[in-house]
Amino acid sequence: DAPTVSSAIADASNAEDAAYSLDISSVFADMDVGDTLSYSISGAPSTITHTSGTISGTPVNADVGTHTIVVTATDGTASVTDTYDLTVTNTNDAPTVANAISDASNAEDAAYSLDISSVFADVDVSDTLSYSISGAPSTITHTSGTISGTPVNADVGTHTIVVTATDGTASVTDTYDLTVTNTNDAPTVASAISDASSAEDAAYSLDISSVFTDMD
Repeated sequence: DAPTVSSAIADASNAEDAAYSLDISSVFADMDVGDTLSYSISGAPSTITHTSGTISGTPVNADVGTHTIVVTATDGTASVTDTYDLTVTNTNDAPTVANAISDASNAEDAAYSLDISSVFADVDVSDTLSYSISGAPSTITHTSGTISGTPVNADVGTHTIVVTATDGTASVTDTYDLTVTNTNDAPTVASAISDASSAEDAAYSLDISSVFTDMD
């Protein structure tokens, strides 16, 4: 006699990244006392497999959705199937660093720009990432996925910039060094010399040490 379904498998739901296990040894029956049943499944994601009467595994983000799984029991001659739906529900995945930002050098007074839209990734297709930065000089800011600005003489040196991407729940950071190199700045007049008058044959002297300044 062909085996029969004695206890149909109910549809089930399981969260992504959570272990799933189902014992199917009591699902089927065979009235032929000498028969031993063997089982197989189809339609399950690759992360869900069958071994020795147990369907188990841990589904991942790519498995999110509903899978119609066909379970077959055979006594070696005849077989029977039972079908159920396993729905893998989404669990929020933190964004990841897809392309780490390299350290960079930029001259003082020269425009700097870095597009960070391809630096991070998120396997949750419905997620939208937002970004923020810290550690940059005040002349370097972030707007709409681009870090940009024009550093000035006061910014000369190395700045360790932390870039954060968040999906609203989870976040990830990437860090890089931006070195602002010095560009020679011309001296400037700090205190203009006033017109002066001096008598003929009288000694004249003017200290000009404080007239000019140089920010370098």
